Amino acid sequence: MKDFHLDLEDKNSVLDFLVQAGFYANKKDKAIAKDLVDMCESDERISNEKIAHVARELAISTWPARSAVNYFFKKKAAGDEWIKVTEMVRPATATLMHRFRKGAGARTLDSLLEHPDIGDSFGDKEILEIQEVRKNVRKDFWDKEKSTIKELVKEQTKDLEEYKKRFEKLRELATVFEPVIQDEVYSKLRHFEDRVLFKLELVSLEILDEEILYYTEQKEIPPERWG
Repeated sequence: MKDFHLDLEDKNSVLDFLVQAGFYANKKDKAIAKDLVDMCESDERISNEKIAHVARELAISTWPARSAVNYFFKKKAAGDEWIKVTEMVRPATATLMHRFRKGAGARTLDSLLEHPDIGDSFGDKEILEIQEVRKNVRKDFWDKEKSTIKELVKEQTKDLEEYKKRFEKLRELATVFEPVIQDEVYSKLRHFEDRVLFKLELVSLEILDEEILYYTEQKEIPPERWG
C-alpha cells in the first residue's frame, strides 16, 4: 500500500497530476501548470521542490471543481459514470467489467477499482485504461455541463477554506517544537493534505481540530517533558 495518493517526490506522477488538474484550472493557473510541464519535458532542470509547490498550489485552486465533480459522480451519477466508461473502453475491457460486476457485485467504478480481488480479473493495462477513460468522462462533463453543479462547487469552496485554515494552523504549530516533534507534525500535515487535496477525501474537520488541540496543549508542556 502506498504511503501517499500522490507522492510529491515522484516527478512523473506529479507532472501527470499537473496535466489532469490543469483542465479544471482558470487560465492563469492552467498556463503556469502547462509551462512547468513543457519545461520539464524539454529537459530543463526544475527542482522537485518547485514542481511539488506548483502541484500543491494547483491542487488548492482546483479543489472545489475537482471535489464537486468527484462528489457528483460518487453520490448522484455513479450509474451513469459506469455506463459511459463501459461505452468508451475497449470491448474486451467492457466485457471484463460486466463479468466482474455480476460476479463480485461491484456496481460502481469505485467499488470495482477498490475491490480486493480486482487483480484476479484485471491486468494493469485494463485497470489503467478504466482509470484514464474515467478521467476523460469527468473532464468532458466539466467541460460541457459544469453549470449543473455550480452550487456544489460553491459549497466545496467554503469547505476548502475550512481545510486551509486548519492546515495553516498545524503548519504554524509545527514551528514551535523541537525537530523530532516538528517532523511529526509536518508528517501528519503532509498526509492530511494528501488525503484532502490530492485524493479528494473529505476528512472530518473534527479530526483536524483534535490534532490542533493536541499540539496546542503540547506546546504548553516544557520541552523536557515532551514524549
